Parts: sequence; structure tokens; C-alpha cells
Amino acid sequence: MQNDYYSNRQPRIGSTPNPDFLKKPDTLDLREFGRTLLRRRRMIMLITAITILLALLITLLSKPVYRATATLQIERESSKVVNLDNIMGSGDIRDTRDFYQTQFELIRSRALAAQVITELQLQAKLASTSMLGQIKAWFSTPDTGNQPSALEELLLDNLTVEPVKNSRLVAISYTSSDPAQAAAIANAVVSTFKSMSTARRVEAITEISRQLKKTVEDSKAQLEVSEQRLRAYAREHQLSPADLESVSTETSAEARDGIISAYRSLQREVDNQQVFYNTQQKSLIEISSAKNAVIDNIALVDPAQIPLKKFKPNLPTNLLFGGLLGILLGISAAFMREFLDDTIKDINELERATQLPVLGAMAETTDANSRQLATATVSKPRSAIAEAFRSLRTSLRFTHQGDDTPIIFITSASPNEGKTTTASNLACAYASAGSRVLLIDADLRNPSLHKTLGIIAQHGLSNYLSGLLDVRKLIQATDIPNLFLLTAGSLPDDPAELLSSPHMRTLLDNAKYDFDQIIVDGPPVLGLADALILASQSSATLIAVRAEHTRMVILKNALNRLRREHAPLVGVVLNRVDLNSSYGEDYGGYVYQAEEQRVKPTMMSKWWAALKKL
Repeated sequence: MQNDYYSNRQPRIGSTPNPDFLKKPDTLDLREFGRTLLRRRRMIMLITAITILLALLITLLSKPVYRATATLQIERESSKVVNLDNIMGSGDIRDTRDFYQTQFELIRSRALAAQVITELQLQAKLASTSMLGQIKAWFSTPDTGNQPSALEELLLDNLTVEPVKNSRLVAISYTSSDPAQAAAIANAVVSTFKSMSTARRVEAITEISRQLKKTVEDSKAQLEVSEQRLRAYAREHQLSPADLESVSTETSAEARDGIISAYRSLQREVDNQQVFYNTQQKSLIEISSAKNAVIDNIALVDPAQIPLKKFKPNLPTNLLFGGLLGILLGISAAFMREFLDDTIKDINELERATQLPVLGAMAETTDANSRQLATATVSKPRSAIAEAFRSLRTSLRFTHQGDDTPIIFITSASPNEGKTTTASNLACAYASAGSRVLLIDADLRNPSLHKTLGIIAQHGLSNYLSGLLDVRKLIQATDIPNLFLLTAGSLPDDPAELLSSPHMRTLLDNAKYDFDQIIVDGPPVLGLADALILASQSSATLIAVRAEHTRMVILKNALNRLRREHAPLVGVVLNRVDLNSSYGEDYGGYVYQAEEQRVKPTMMSKWWAALKKL
């Protein structure tokens, strides 16, 4: 290494950049909602696919179920029968709606179900048609399943009663895995309901007839008593209808006025009782003739036929339901994971979290060779990562205008966020542009630049800071033109004490005389004082952040520590960005390459990349 690193030229003092020049409001909008869905699209698609497959599996494994339907016409009263409501005086209490609702509940009654089970001998033939019912049957004992109450409940679960809109028709349906059984039970329910309804009405008519007969007998007896009283009164006072007329015209205002008034009162009583007796006698005759016509208010319109097509499972409907359910569950899971995931995922989120400009976004790469990745800017000049670091170099030039030899310190909040790769590639980008660059490995706890650049690191920065060696003998040229490296050297016991020594400040000041650019790769911020010391001695501090790895709370804590020490923060770099993610979609999905090689990924390639990451 030559000894003419330090010339007589004086460095210019650069200005400290303002880290708040690109503040954005911390707000969410529909675009952020869309980014979340796009970012978690693989999860949503996976959950949706699983639910569709489950729906398909359940459909294929489920027994076919058939539905048979019978149609009834139910009238409030038959035109051929006396109106029981009028006889009993209850026409104003029950309206038509209550009447039909009562009929529907009677069809679904346990008494009717028990009679149908007995009539068709269904004690060992009923089975649930629903998945939930089948699961319940698995956990029940045979004796429990054959109990009368359980059988009645099972029959009623498979029975549906639906009124036909704007009509007096009622559809009675039964579902069963046996089509013949479905039709038989539906028809049995209809016939049983008709017979039970007829029996109830006959019983009601019989009871009414009995009551009317007693009323007629009582009213007849009362009428006879009243007539006897009237005749006895007339004989006692020697009155007749003709005499009553003559008396009323000649002497009604005199002594016999009270006798005539009493006679007329008895006559009105007889007349009223005669009218009541005649009315009850007529009702008794009508109700006695009604027994033969009570069934006319329920008519069978269409009997249930044996169904030829299965009612369920319906494959298209189940798949549609499974898909919609999967989308709903997938979106819910996506936002739940988004809520629990506090890692930095894209540029917009990074800018909101740091209130700093994002000066570069480095694409995720599958290159497993660390040396090739660390020097990709010069080894693969037409690659996406090379273009990204050249863009970062351009952005940094605007942050330290007026400083001839800026000192750029690169750190991160925590390990494994790409700060070393960022430092080496940025140094290569400056060197490829013709600048003399000094790259310093100041991570005295976990140095790695010598490995990535293929340099022997027996002695380095720590040895110089300890006062053991001359720094001019420690700076080594690399295979890359214009790029020089000062390795970390031996691992010291107290790196922070060495980095805060006057020798470090002297090294940086003297290096400005012979280098156009100084880049310092330092340790992470959290838990260490080393990064704070180095940031205070630099003219620009750049934070490396790894997409979908760096936690937001850790990053904010690191930035707070740097700001308390008045570190010259200029921006952040987002590493390992998936260009097929929402970030890539926002920028059109283009890869950072030379203009003639810039191509837009096809839809098929996007889907293939997404499937590989499921």
C-alpha cells in the first residue's frame, strides 16, 4: 500500500440533511386496504382453495337427499257448514292470520308426528338428512335414537310447512334419503292432518250440539214457565186480549192501569224467550247437519309424488358457498395476520413509520454466493440490484451537497437486515462511477466485509485504534478499481471505547484528503453504543431495513436512539423487496434492469411465482 493517501487539500464541511423533509400523514385509505389484500393474496387463495375442496369432499361423501311435496288448500270455514265462530260468538277474536298460523303449528305438532310414525311403522326407518344430524347420531346410543320423542323430533326436523304466497295453499314437504319414504311421509302427514282436523271439528260440533241441546231444553222449560205465569195472571184478573184492548182505550188511565202494565211485562218476557228458543232450536238443527260437511275446509290439491331428482347435496351451490366462505375467512385471516404482523412490508409503510425518505429498494435475489451478492453492482452491472444501488448512489448525492468527501454510515436496527450488502454494493457503485472509495468495516463485534470481498483480515481497524499499527499499512486495495477496504481487524474486548477514541476521528478526517467517498459499515443500533458513536462522527447515516423481517417497534426504537444523539439521518434502504408483491404491483411490476432488457412479467409468470411460495 502506498503512503501518499493524505495530500494537502482541505475538505469541505457538509451540511447536515433534514430527516423530516418527506413527512406523510399517518393515515390509511382504500389503497392500503388493497395493498393488504394483495400482500396476503396467497393466504386468501390457499384458504379459499381449502374451503372449496372441503365443500367438494362433503358433497361427494354426503348421501343424496330427496324432497317430496304435497299441496293443501285450507279454508277458514266451509260454505256448506255452519260457522262455528258465529255459533260460539268468537268471530271477532280469531282473525284469518291467526287461524292459518294455528293450522301450520298443528301440522308441525308432535301429536301428528307420533301418529304418522305409528301409521307407517317408522320406528327403525328414520334417519337425519343434515350433516349436523348425522354427527349427532354418531354420538347417540341406539336406544336413545329410537325413543319416541327422538323419532318425533327427527321427523319434524325433516318436515317443512310453507304457505304459498298470496293464496290459501300450503306446501308440505319432507326430505329423506329414500325418495319413496319422502313421498309416503308427506302424504301421510297430509292425510293425518285432515283426519285430525276433521276429528277436532266433529268433536267441537258434538260439544256445541250438546251445549245447544241443553240450552234449547232450558229455554223451552223457561218459556213454558213464563207462559204459565202469563195465563195465571190473566185468569186471576179475568183478562183476555180483547178485554185488554177495550180496557186500554176506555179506562187505561184509571184504576186498572197497574194491572195492564204488569200483564204486558209478562207478555214481553214470553215473546223474548220464544225468540231465543226459536234461535237456539234453529242452530241445533244446523249444527246437527254439519257433521257430514266438516271436511270440506281442507282439500288436497296435489299429492306428493316420488321425486326422481335429488334435492341435495347441490354441487354448484355448495362450491359457490365454499368459495364465498373461503374468501371471507381468507380476508379475515389476512387482516388478522396483518394486525399481528408489525414488520415493515413496503415503501409506504416504511416512510410512515420512520418519517424518512426511502432512498432505495433492493429486490430480493436468489443468489446464494455472498461475494457475488456483495459486489453485484460491478459483477452484474445489468442486474436489478446493480440498477437499484446506482439509483441509491444518485439519491445520496442530493443529501450531502457541499461536502466534497462525505462519510456515509450504514447501520440497521437489528442483525441480518442487509447493511453489509448495502455498504459493499454502494461502495462498488461509487467506485464504478470513478470515485475513490474507502470502505471501513467498523462492526468490531461481527465483521464480515473481508469475507465478502475476499480480503485477508489479520489486522485492521481495531489494531489501528489500539495504537499498534499505522493505518496506511492496513488499508488494502480490492479487485474492484477505485475501491479500498479497511477491515475490522482483531476482535477487541471493548469496541465502543475504541470507536469513541480520538484515533477514529483522526482516521476519518485524514481519509478525506485522499478519498472521494468514505462508507462505514457499522453494527446494529439496538443494544449497542457502537452505532451511536459512529453516527455522531458521520455526515450521513443510512438505515438498512429488511422487508417483512424488521419489526416496526424495533425500528422506531433504533431511530429514537439515533435522533437523541442528533445523528444525521438522511434516509432508509428497503432490502429484499419481493417485486411480485404489492410494491412491485404499485410500480408496474418492472424489474430494475437496463432499458433494453426491461420487461414486464406476464400474468402466467406472476401466478407461477405465487404458487411456488404457497
